[in-house]
Amino acid sequence: VEPFQMGDVLSLTPMFDALLRQFSSCEIYLLAKPSSAQVLKFDDRVKEVFEIDCPWSDQGPKQFSILRMYKVLRATICLRAYYFEGGLDTRGNLRSQVLMVLAVV
Repeated sequence: VEPFQMGDVLSLTPMFDALLRQFSSCEIYLLAKPSSAQVLKFDDRVKEVFEIDCPWSDQGPKQFSILRMYKVLRATICLRAYYFEGGLDTRGNLRSQVLMVLAVV
């Protein structure tokens, strides 16, 4: 889970090889904001990139609205259909952790 900027998404890439070596049968999925998700769309190590537009990760003024938050929650809950066994939040962000719990549980 990395719903922030492109640099944050790119900083995850060094751990992909280590994860795949340690857990040979794992598949890497990424949850990222649309503008950052494009960076990893063609990375062979990533099975799929899900785009989610989190208002708290906007640059500049944050544009919160009930509709926008509903879309974030709805998209995250829809990820349960993938039956993920776990997730990683490398920055320790509470909001990212909530998204993981909603997607995995």
